[in-house]
Amino acid sequence: MNIALIIYNHPDTTEAVFHAIRRAKPDKLFVIADGPKPDRPSDAEHCTMARGVVEVIDWNCQVFRNYSEENLGPDLRIGTGLSWVFEQVDDCIVLEDDCRPHPSFFSYCSTLLDHYRDDERVMAVLGENCRAAREAGKRGECSYYFLKYFGWCGWAGWARAWRKVDLSLSRWPAFRDSGGLESSHQNREERRFWRDWFDREYQRKVKRWDICYILACWEQSGLNILPRVNLISNLGFHPGGSHCMSPYHWQANLPTEDIEPLSHPPFVVRDDRADTLDFEYFYRPSLLRRIERTLSGVRLLSYK
Repeated sequence: MNIALIIYNHPDTTEAVFHAIRRAKPDKLFVIADGPKPDRPSDAEHCTMARGVVEVIDWNCQVFRNYSEENLGPDLRIGTGLSWVFEQVDDCIVLEDDCRPHPSFFSYCSTLLDHYRDDERVMAVLGENCRAAREAGKRGECSYYFLKYFGWCGWAGWARAWRKVDLSLSRWPAFRDSGGLESSHQNREERRFWRDWFDREYQRKVKRWDICYILACWEQSGLNILPRVNLISNLGFHPGGSHCMSPYHWQANLPTEDIEPLSHPPFVVRDDRADTLDFEYFYRPSLLRRIERTLSGVRLLSYK
């Protein structure tokens, strides 16, 4: 088992996630770390403390470290770090320092990485299912289903899929102009939303690596696997969080469940209804949800 852990300046959450990794005992551990911000006096100390957490390896494991001494920012640091990882291994489980997994997350990822290793249709195995944690009913009878959206909160993938990711988004204009969004999105509002989003992203000097991954999935008509239950608890909702400042936000510290024993769906077919719900739930929320997010201190995704 190969695991990549992405860390920065949060030794407390890093310790919680590393504790779960230690229990899983991977054969190879890749640690990707960003450097301190020069305008934050305490950043260097916190980065050093976070790196110290992963120094104690008490099981048989090869450890590879990719530490930046300067602050690259999450988009560039994670993108370059994952490229480094997938140059060395064919598959990997990826966790950020605030994504605490359920113990069964690791066997779930390992099983599906093997099961779909040679299936070019499948791009990634996801771990976080916020809607499953919030809603009483679960979707379907099998352990997981397929959708077109990608989630970065605890996931696993293959080098064959990562090689399709263009971190410069250079192919976006051609994909847009050739009607690529029309083939992957039947809903007009959804197409307009993503066309505007990618147009803005294309203008940025450093692109968001996860948005680049989403485009790669759509370019390949790819599928991502989502578990029927939530397997990741996001610990990153706090005043020092990168995107969200409130521990009371509805996505903070969601409960996780055991996914074993694993049952496979009979068909590799995208769940269109699940995609629609994800778009409405996360990307194009209602006015009420926008107000809820604002009141809970969430920094909505923006390009400012």
